[in-house]
Amino acid sequence: MTVDGAGLPGDPPPTPFERSRPRRRRWPVAVAVAAILVGGGAALVVATSDGGTGEAAASAEADLVGLLADVDAAELAMLAFDDDATEAFGTATDEEEALRGVAAAAEGAAAALGTIRTDLAEPRAAAPAESVRAAYLPHLDAWVAYLVAIAADPAVLAGPDAEALILRINATAGTFTAALEDVLAAGVGPDVEKAARLILDRGFPAQSDADL
Repeated sequence: MTVDGAGLPGDPPPTPFERSRPRRRRWPVAVAVAAILVGGGAALVVATSDGGTGEAAASAEADLVGLLADVDAAELAMLAFDDDATEAFGTATDEEEALRGVAAAAEGAAAALGTIRTDLAEPRAAAPAESVRAAYLPHLDAWVAYLVAIAADPAVLAGPDAEALILRINATAGTFTAALEDVLAAGVGPDVEKAARLILDRGFPAQSDADL
């Protein structure tokens, strides 16, 4: 998931949370991926040109589905931080209380991503899934570094130290997007295409759509 950085020179100073407002759309990717995992097994057996079944292709597709489920879980943890930090600023009676809430939200999200990372650290057998995994892992690590920094000092959220962390998040987001787009362009099943597009549209919008 990409993150907004600071405003342009001359803009009014951002509030702490405005500086790192994630760019995302709230579409139920987790539901879509779960449906694939539970009910899409039969669709993963594809016909080959000679009339047989492409078991290797089916295995590669299943590997990609499983990876997308892990990616989606990580993205939802990032969104949870977004929600919790927004709530902290919206309900706190003063800035100190708000920052404590943000620190707690960051700590919880970092822990959740650490758990998910255990699964994402395992290489995938199929090349398409492995290429996407290898591209996504640095993005997840960039988010963890960002969250750990905020948990240690929530003032980082509105300070100059956030700049480098946000730049790393957005740079690795671009690498992940390119890797996933390459896999989609090579050809995948419709369910995988749908789940991947939902992830990309929700958390990795085009620059022109970043504020939607």
